[in-house]
Amino acid sequence: MDSKTGKQHTADRYTIRVGSTYKQKGGQTHKVIKVFTHPEYAGNSNNFHHDVGILQLKDEIEFDETAQPTQLAYANDTICAGADTIVKGWGENPDHPKDQNHLYQVHLQASDKSTCQGDSGGALMYAKTGRQIGIVSYGASDCTAGYPSVFAKIQDNLDFINTVKAETGNMSRDEEKTTKC
Repeated sequence: MDSKTGKQHTADRYTIRVGSTYKQKGGQTHKVIKVFTHPEYAGNSNNFHHDVGILQLKDEIEFDETAQPTQLAYANDTICAGADTIVKGWGENPDHPKDQNHLYQVHLQASDKSTCQGDSGGALMYAKTGRQIGIVSYGASDCTAGYPSVFAKIQDNLDFINTVKAETGNMSRDEEKTTKC
C-alpha cells in the first residue's frame, strides 16, 4: 500500500528475486499474483502500525544452497533487551555509497548503527535463533546512528500471516520451540 496515497499496489508491480545478493542479476525471479496488506495498516496515520504485507508468488521457489526459507518468530519467543540482531536490506550503505545494487546486512543492538533509506521491507533476524522477528518499517533517511529504526514485530502479526497462509494453502509450519532470555 502506498503510505502517501493509501492505495493498494497491484501484484503486477512486483517481481521477486531469491537466491542472489544482487538486485538485478542471479538467483531466481518470480512473478507476484496477489498482494495481501494487513487489514489494520493505515500508513503514517496510524504510526505505521501493522506495516506488513505478504506477496503470493505465481510459482513455488526452488530451494537450494542460495535460496532458503526464513523461519518466523514464534508467538512465545522472548527477545532480550540489547539482543544481537541482524538487519538485511537493499538500502544505502555509508561504507559503500556507490553500491546500491547489493544486499547488505548489519548487526544491531540497542545500537550504534541504523537501517538506511531503501531497507524498508527487509528482515530483522534474531541472531540467537536465526528466526525473523521483525520487518523494517522505517528509520533515518541518512543512515544516522543514534536515530531509531522502526520495525513491524512478527509476533504482533502472526494471526494475519497465518490467515494468509491458510487462504493460499501454504500451511507449512515448523515445530515450535520457543526461546527465552
